[in-house]
Amino acid sequence: MRPGEPNRVRLQQYGRWKFGPDAHVESVFSETFLRAVDCPYETDSRLSTFGGDQGKVLVNGKPMGQGIEHVEKLQEVLGVNLDKKLNEKELETSSQMLAKLNGSVRNAIVCSRWLREPHKGRKYLLGAFWPFSWFAQMYRSAKLKFRVMHQRTGPGMDRLVEKAVRDLGNVSQQLGRKKYMFGDEIHTLDVAIFACVSLLIWDPFDYRGIKSHFIGENSQLSNLTRHAIRMRQTLFPDWEELCKI
Repeated sequence: MRPGEPNRVRLQQYGRWKFGPDAHVESVFSETFLRAVDCPYETDSRLSTFGGDQGKVLVNGKPMGQGIEHVEKLQEVLGVNLDKKLNEKELETSSQMLAKLNGSVRNAIVCSRWLREPHKGRKYLLGAFWPFSWFAQMYRSAKLKFRVMHQRTGPGMDRLVEKAVRDLGNVSQQLGRKKYMFGDEIHTLDVAIFACVSLLIWDPFDYRGIKSHFIGENSQLSNLTRHAIRMRQTLFPDWEELCKI
């Protein structure tokens, strides 16, 4: 890359879906983040066939990781910072909320989809025939899925969903009636909220009745639904076009 040339950014995806730009938290987070910082990017779904690479961002051919836990590295390389105006207390709050979203909430989304589509487990088994680095990368996200797979109708998934709803409740209380989490501007936490909530409310599948917490003005998490709609209108004006498959 020559000095002064713009970064070439590529986002790896699983592929477009009828209810959203992608069906994975990592991909929705990465694409929403790139739009929030007004960074041009290309999309590529060819390399994500077997899972594990959804949402990975490559800058000038170099992988920057994927999802919430790698956002600091991505911001450093792109020379942007959505949270530069936050004070120390706000940064601490953001870190705590991000951990909840990247923990119980993401796990509930991942596991519900895994149990809904168990045939996709074959893709992970095929990973054993690929280079070890590929298989190792998939292992972290697959481990939890295998652990709860036998509890499709048991208490394991119920507890996971209950914890996710409880943690989303904490995020909802922090948001309150504000436009975005820390005022009138979009920050990293807003991007993470959208990545999780958009999948929970717009995916037609409703596992363990989790949608009931979002729908209706008097529902527990209705402000998160309004937040997601606001984010979609602001960052994805082409949402309908993206979702035509």
